[in-house]
Amino acid sequence: MEFTLRARHAGRRAYKEAKDAGAPRIAAKIAGNCAKQRANPRAASQSNLESKRRLRAAAFVRLGGAECDACGESDDAALSIDHIWGGGHLERAFKQSHMLYSDLANGRRVPDGLRVLCMSCQFKAKKYGPFVSLWPRRVS
Repeated sequence: MEFTLRARHAGRRAYKEAKDAGAPRIAAKIAGNCAKQRANPRAASQSNLESKRRLRAAAFVRLGGAECDACGESDDAALSIDHIWGGGHLERAFKQSHMLYSDLANGRRVPDGLRVLCMSCQFKAKKYGPFVSLWPRRVS
């Protein structure tokens, strides 16, 4: 079957593509998702956020845990994925940001060259380079 879910959230177009491709179960799922969204947009949005949180948590686990590799920060709101050798902007040019989390969580992306950093350490890595041991330390 040639049909893919790349246009899954495009609503009517995705439904028509699925139906034309002979994928009635996928078409029914898309139609059901659209109906749920129309009936209760707030609940659908909340469900979508929860799904993204689960994907993000699974991706962090695959990268060694939900903790900054440099400073040990564990606040989920401050953590992000760092491309050690750069190139994150190229990956985001072709994919939405949540797709990186999805690919990592589902094993479609090898975690080589990635690490978990808090945003503060992300900025330090950009300024001082990727090697944490070479970053300047505060003297107290």
